[in-house]
Amino acid sequence: MTPSQQGGVCGVAEAQEEQKEQAAGRIFGLDLLRALAIGGVLVSHLQLVFWGGRSALAGVLGTLGVELFFVLSGFLIGGLLLDILEQGAGPRALWTFLVRRWMRTIPLYYLWLGVLLLCGTWAGATRWPWFFMSFTQNLAWPMTSVWYDVSWSLMVEEWFYLLFASLLFALAGVMRASRALGIACALFIVLPLLARWLADDPLVADWDAQIRKVVLLHLDAIAYGVAMAWLMRSRRRACDALALPMLALGLALVAASLLSSLDPASYRSATWRAGFFILASTGFALCFPAVVRLRQPGWCLDAAVRWTSQRSYGMYIVHLSVMEFARRLVLDGTLQPREGLLLAGLGTAALAELSYRLVEVPLLVRRPPQHARGEGGHRNRRGMRVIAS
Repeated sequence: MTPSQQGGVCGVAEAQEEQKEQAAGRIFGLDLLRALAIGGVLVSHLQLVFWGGRSALAGVLGTLGVELFFVLSGFLIGGLLLDILEQGAGPRALWTFLVRRWMRTIPLYYLWLGVLLLCGTWAGATRWPWFFMSFTQNLAWPMTSVWYDVSWSLMVEEWFYLLFASLLFALAGVMRASRALGIACALFIVLPLLARWLADDPLVADWDAQIRKVVLLHLDAIAYGVAMAWLMRSRRRACDALALPMLALGLALVAASLLSSLDPASYRSATWRAGFFILASTGFALCFPAVVRLRQPGWCLDAAVRWTSQRSYGMYIVHLSVMEFARRLVLDGTLQPREGLLLAGLGTAALAELSYRLVEVPLLVRRPPQHARGEGGHRNRRGMRVIAS
């Protein structure tokens, strides 16, 4: 057998093992949150593209969906970082962590970037390609172009991975891991808040474009998830005992953020514009102790939630482009409105499935191990190993 044949056989075996581990280690509650998050984004953009954004409630659901994605990402990454720190952080561990994150997110980003270019959708954004290629389209300024608009949130995540992990590993080299994590979380929560407060002008600035979608002004959303991962690890008994009161408070904060977002006066308040992310992100984070304890439901619901959760990244990357394509077909009379909606939904699902099977899973099984074999992932409150996506 040739080396290439051996690699192919090993690749299949590793893929099967990885899929089994993911099925065994996934937590239904976290999958449910991810499914709800992508659902909110899809509903928001569907009504924006096909009905011109006439529903304020749908728009807010999209905003909250993205915030939930951020907090969930921070929670999962926080667990991984805690594991790494417990085993001894160093430059090699940092590099491996970053490579594993990049292999999970960047390939599909660039693949869809190439697809959009080949399809001729660049239009008026031809003078901005290097921003999108270098992940700087909204680093410290509004998006340089609304083309590939969904990429703004991916930039927030990528820069958070790099900046937060680098700071954390540097601090862990000179102090205890728990203190390092606490300081890193505090800085990443306080500094963006101060930056929003100083940079914003409620009378002039567009909150969505000039505040919410700017990387350096939005890094704190993910930090709340990391902080909750640390809290549940270091104060597990307290979090278990207070799970339901924390859930009630969290839902109240999320409801408050939703209702306040529906009031146009909120967007003229400097306090609200700077503090909205605190309200929403803290609310979502407080739900996690109860959510991870949710029991797995019947097979059908579990399978649907898991499918949606696993394909959520692919859905997020492609959905807006697919919806806009379907709408153009409706406007030129090629499709009826209902047919356009059906194409938008099925097209998004089909491309997400292809992305998951042909791009995401093959790359996941080829990522370098963060820990020694058999030690990857982190454990939930029942001792089950959790595979973070």
